[in-house]
Amino acid sequence: MNNFYYVLPTLIFLCVSTISFGQFDLEYYQLKGTVKEVKSKTYNLVLDKNQENLQKAKSHKKLKNISFNDQGLEIKAIYTTERFPNSPHSREYLYNINRQLFKEITDYDITEMVYDEYGNLIKEIVNSTSEEEEVVFGDEISSSTSNSSSEIYQYINSYDDHNRLIQYSKYGPGEKFNNTFSYMYDENGNQIRKELINTLGNPFATWQYEYNETNQLEKETKKVKENNQEITFYYQNGKIKKEILLSPYGEFIKASIHSYNELGYIIKTEILDNASNITSTITFQYKVDQQKNWIEQKKFIDNVAIEVTERIFTYYN
Repeated sequence: MNNFYYVLPTLIFLCVSTISFGQFDLEYYQLKGTVKEVKSKTYNLVLDKNQENLQKAKSHKKLKNISFNDQGLEIKAIYTTERFPNSPHSREYLYNINRQLFKEITDYDITEMVYDEYGNLIKEIVNSTSEEEEVVFGDEISSSTSNSSSEIYQYINSYDDHNRLIQYSKYGPGEKFNNTFSYMYDENGNQIRKELINTLGNPFATWQYEYNETNQLEKETKKVKENNQEITFYYQNGKIKKEILLSPYGEFIKASIHSYNELGYIIKTEILDNASNITSTITFQYKVDQQKNWIEQKKFIDNVAIEVTERIFTYYN
């Protein structure tokens, strides 16, 4: 994903496996060159002991290390969350000879992928590999596990005669229906609508997409049925330029406007109230390496530096 920092209130979107919609590779992470590994750490910026200059906090707030094979596909990631910066998690990806992901291994489960003769992903089977029991050590939470393996759920995909995904369903143990996404396309093959049906079989959320004459995405509208809140994203050259949040009554609540540099990195987000006044500004400064990948990103809120992320790259050549 792009380095967006969404500042509008977020809608509720159910998280499902992203593998059905593309795999993690250099393009996904917007990395340039033959990246073998990228290690990143994010730190809060704090005043020094003299309360005069900003410096990095002694400990990082989160980290993420990602490894890629020589084809540019992600093969392993180690990461932490802000809540538990010293408790790393990992995931690993395995591919077949067609560069298709066939197994994802995390700390707690294994997902196996099944494809049809056309190369379409038709099933994902998720099996638990452990039973977690949280154990507190100081301010960190660790997990003790017992050896076991049981199916948690499955994802089943359906396609039309043009090999376009038209349904993506989640089932719990015993093939119990959980939820499903359905998709619609225009005559040019562009996805124009997505709908989420919840466990009760009722519509929960919809996504509408609009394109320009060159089939580039220009507008995306997301709406949750439960509260009728609506958020619209406006795109330019594949990047979000503006977000608008509306109330259940169609009233303007607030908006965000994003600006990017010549490398495609976000450099500014302006937050506007319902009178179009700028209430806050988030800016970013970068340092890049010879491959034009950023190696330092410094974040400011209303001209006050609050955090810095540092990245170290290793390349195949």
